[in-house]
Amino acid sequence: CRAVAMFVSILVYTCVDRGQLFAYFGWVHPRRRIFWLYALIAGAAAAALVIPILHAEHTPLGHTSPATLLYGVTIGPIVEEILFRGATFSVIYLTAVSINWPLRPQLAIAIVFSSLLFAVAHTRTMGIPWLVFFAMGTLYAVLRWRSNSTAASALMHATYNAVIARVMLRA
Repeated sequence: CRAVAMFVSILVYTCVDRGQLFAYFGWVHPRRRIFWLYALIAGAAAAALVIPILHAEHTPLGHTSPATLLYGVTIGPIVEEILFRGATFSVIYLTAVSINWPLRPQLAIAIVFSSLLFAVAHTRTMGIPWLVFFAMGTLYAVLRWRSNSTAASALMHATYNAVIARVMLRA
């Protein structure tokens, strides 16, 4: 499944206007370089906040293989950010912009709905785990919007996953 996703990504990149599809999905440099630092700090800080919350609620982080953890720190965040903050966020936002709303809630709609889909894709467990995924999806979407870059949100996502993976390996 992962190999197919990579193959399709490479095929789309090479066949669709030399990568312009990825630019549409926000896979570009952030507006300013400082967003790379924001992504690193926010990802680490979010994980540092989530870990004690999960421990206090007696919600285990889970156990998985080192190979799966490696995927979750490298390719996983890239694929998920292109899907959720690139494609989904962009489509929802552009659809909302095309509707003449009186209060202009387009950004909020795009952030909330892309974050809902992110949470639903990651867990079926309502409660703290679902709220964590929704909150993280929201943070990734806000960074994507502010930086104008899905790459920055992917770095934040990878940093978050790396901190969580480190804790899982030590347990």
